[in-house]
Amino acid sequence: MSLSHTITDLFRPFLLDDASRTKRVQSFSAPDSTPEAVYVASVNQLKRLILVYMTNFATPSYTFLWHTALLYVANATLRDAPNRGWREWFQICLAGYENLSGSFRVAGTIAQGLLAMAVRNRAMGSAEAGQMAKQLKAKTAAFGKGEDGRGSLILDLDLAMTNPLDAQMGALAARLNELVLFQEFTTTEEDR
Repeated sequence: MSLSHTITDLFRPFLLDDASRTKRVQSFSAPDSTPEAVYVASVNQLKRLILVYMTNFATPSYTFLWHTALLYVANATLRDAPNRGWREWFQICLAGYENLSGSFRVAGTIAQGLLAMAVRNRAMGSAEAGQMAKQLKAKTAAFGKGEDGRGSLILDLDLAMTNPLDAQMGALAARLNELVLFQEFTTTEEDR
């Protein structure tokens, strides 16, 4: 997993510029070796590893090591949100964090941050994200009380390149709460 994470981190900055996104990487022998192709191949490898882990191991909730694959795939799917299949992978990542939240309280906060990113990117509405956050909180409430895990873990990997503070877990989770609250106050009875 670490190699795929490193490759996506190395090639992510090139995806911000259309000219460098499609420029061939000269040191690679494949004719279609653009930064975008390398990034997509690494994300696809992470997707495969997530599926292998979720289907082959009886207790994926007892180790936090695979969380980085969930984080990187969630970021990649939100980057490509209009494309087909993004929602399924995003929900798989949220389900992974839901599994982890029984052992690691911070996983629920990470899921909230990812939902805030989805709303901000207009991949989903605040009402839908709020409903998913409520469902996640209800499922994880049985695991006991504790700190929600507001911290400085970077969730939004693209935003972190320009604004690391706003890309942090605590800021994004708080943003989701603001968006949901705003939606509740601006929704009329007819909208419900």
